[in-house]
Order: sequence, then C-alpha cells, then structure tokens
Amino acid sequence: LEEQYYQMGFYGAVVDIDVDKDSHNRAILTINIQEGALAIVRNINFIGNTVYSDKELISQMPLSMPSWITWLTETDRYSREKFQASLQKVVSYYMDNGYLKVKVDSATVQVTPNKANVYMTVKLTEGDKYTVKGFEITGKTAIPVEQLNEAVAFEDGETFSLQKVIDTENKIKDMLGTKGYAFTNVTFTPKVDEKNHTVFINLAVDQGDLVYVRQINFLGNYKTN
Repeated sequence: LEEQYYQMGFYGAVVDIDVDKDSHNRAILTINIQEGALAIVRNINFIGNTVYSDKELISQMPLSMPSWITWLTETDRYSREKFQASLQKVVSYYMDNGYLKVKVDSATVQVTPNKANVYMTVKLTEGDKYTVKGFEITGKTAIPVEQLNEAVAFEDGETFSLQKVIDTENKIKDMLGTKGYAFTNVTFTPKVDEKNHTVFINLAVDQGDLVYVRQINFLGNYKTN
C-alpha cells in the first residue's frame, strides 16, 4: 500500500496494520493510513547544459514545475518512475539532435522534511555534435541488401539522430516480417570519428528462423464451428 502511494506521489504516506484476535481463531485487521502531503516538484535545475536551456529540456520531460495547467496534467507530481523517464527523455532529446555521447553525470532529488516539496538537480555532459558519414547493412537476409537500404531514414552529412536509427531498425524488421521472419533482430553499432565528429552507422541484421503458422483459434463463434 505504501508503495502504491509512493507511485502516486504521496511520499509521506504511512500504513500501519493492527491485528486483533478473537475467540474463534480469527483475526481482525485494521489498516490505518496517513496519506500525508502530495510531493510536488518545486524546481528542476540543470548543470552543464549550454546547447539547450533549462526550459527547453524541461519541456521534454514528463515532470514539470507547478503552473496553471498542472492541476489537470498532474505533471508536477513527483514519482521515481517519472524521474527516471524524465532523464531518459532528456538523453534521447540530445541524441536525436546529434549529441551521440551525452551523459548524465549525476541526478539528485532533495525532499523537504514534510515530504511535500521536491527539488531536482541534473548534471550533464553534452559532448560534441556528430553528423552521419555513411552506413552499412550487414547480415544474410531473405531480402537483398540493396532493397533493405531503402528502409534507411537518414542520409550522409545530416545530423545524427538516434530516433532515425530506431525507425530504420523497425522498418527493416517490418520488411523481413512480411517474408515470415517474425523475430528479426537488428543491432546498431556506431563507428565514431572523434576528430571530425562524424559517425559511421553499421546495422547488423539477424533475421532468425522462418516462422510458420501452427494453429488458428477463433473466440466468440458460438453459432458456428
């Protein structure tokens, strides 16, 4: 129960259970709950960000500071899950805009004694911006590599984007899926040129085994066989 309250942002919640035994070998459980105050994010501070402002980074996060709209969106309610998701969103935002080696050096959360107010500090190392310098799709597949190249969502010379790499991986999986390879795996390996700030993208395709239909079941067909 306490864990459920924590997930909802009530970090001051306390649950106690009193057990009273009666003469019939039974127990009466009394669950006493003190919900406490809702933990609200009062401030989010970034250190080390020079490319993007605090405001722009916060706009990418599922957490935010109180505003006129947060009473409806509840994005100012702190939870561990939202905090971890926020860090991942910030990292993804950088990597989708060329910053391949962005790193979260530290992320601290300070909670006031009454557990009602939360202050967050995130220290970043942004790194350099990288551009794409070629790609290669490797692996033995049922579809010619020339055809798989059509699935590539990025071009030489453009800013590196992790999301475009993911989109390419998914498109390759879909193409092979239509051929019966339902469990294709695509591995992304970057070859980074630190001096020129470029990255060569290798996509290794393991199409796996061909998948066959073993059985087809229908549910809800009460009048037909």
